[in-house]
Amino acid sequence: MKKTQFFVLLCLSFAQQTVYATNKSAVIASAGLDDNPHELAKSFVPEQETFALAGFYIDYHYDELFYWDVTSEKAQYFDDGRADWFNLNTDIKVASDFSIKDVVFNYSIGLNYQSNDETFVNKETGLVATYTTTPVNSEPVVTESIADRFDHKENGFHLSLGYPINKDSLVFLQYASQNRKFENYELTGLDNLDHKESAILVGVEFKPSEYGKYFINFEQQIRKYEDRNDRDREGLLLVDTQLIFNHYQVNLGYEFQLDDKTHWEFKFNYVNRTASDSHYYDAQSGGIHISTDYQLADYHFISGVLAYNTFFYDESLEQSFVYYDQDDVEQRGINLNVEYTWVLATLLDTYLAFYANLQVSDIDSPREEYIYSKNQASIGFRWALD
Repeated sequence: MKKTQFFVLLCLSFAQQTVYATNKSAVIASAGLDDNPHELAKSFVPEQETFALAGFYIDYHYDELFYWDVTSEKAQYFDDGRADWFNLNTDIKVASDFSIKDVVFNYSIGLNYQSNDETFVNKETGLVATYTTTPVNSEPVVTESIADRFDHKENGFHLSLGYPINKDSLVFLQYASQNRKFENYELTGLDNLDHKESAILVGVEFKPSEYGKYFINFEQQIRKYEDRNDRDREGLLLVDTQLIFNHYQVNLGYEFQLDDKTHWEFKFNYVNRTASDSHYYDAQSGGIHISTDYQLADYHFISGVLAYNTFFYDESLEQSFVYYDQDDVEQRGINLNVEYTWVLATLLDTYLAFYANLQVSDIDSPREEYIYSKNQASIGFRWALD
């Protein structure tokens, strides 16, 4: 997954040319230190690495009808190309209001695309992941790199319909469908992660004052794997089965916007996942998320995110990481992200800012190889049109 410095500069150049055509966008370029880029356990003695990050972000709307949201980021680690990554997200939608017999509704119809490129480093070995095939009859045993195991492309669409019950309350319904394709390997016994996922969400927002808003939503997701079998309690493949996940999720929280200078959000989510047949994959996850944006003084801003997340299986069957999607490892822990911004200059509707970012993670797990801590610090510049 090696990317060149030229590609980083190309992304930055493209963003600089694009920013003029949008009504809210930004370009960033930063450099920093990361003491555990692969999120490995202490036993592997992770080495501190220097890295550079470039990205551009576009949030464009035309006539309050057409919306275009793009996020593209590329990180390059100078001494360890295994830690490089690239991510692209785009979302294009049409959103507006309509009325039926003086009853007003709002709707949106959108398309989205995502591309992710990274190197799979096995947390159990500290090396680029490999897979050894299970011999069948007289077939030879093969060991092959699966470094691109989690590289994927995703496309989908989403529809939503909202109805304001009164001036303080809104109820809405959303349907989304996603199709995700991973890098495929023709290796006997290695699961194919390609899947299609559909989700139905029902939500309510309540705004008791001009400053605060409560929200709650319930969601059901059905994920059907295209070519993946279920497994029994020993982890062995069950022939003539299709693995299907059902996710039942609830999100609730409170958002507080005192003025243009102060914003807070508190959110809790819980997910119960069930699988077909053996229930080998049954799991639960949850988290608490707190974020804030605050203006310290003229041209000085601070933002922060504090999150606690947990993921665990209903039964501990020592599930192997090689069978799973990337985040399906029993872990729990805290992530903190704090960023300080100093606006250096403004011109018309644009500004140039210096920023410093600090990220800290402390993760625990029933399995020692998945326990790790991570500290990352960076400084950079942001050019934005707002």
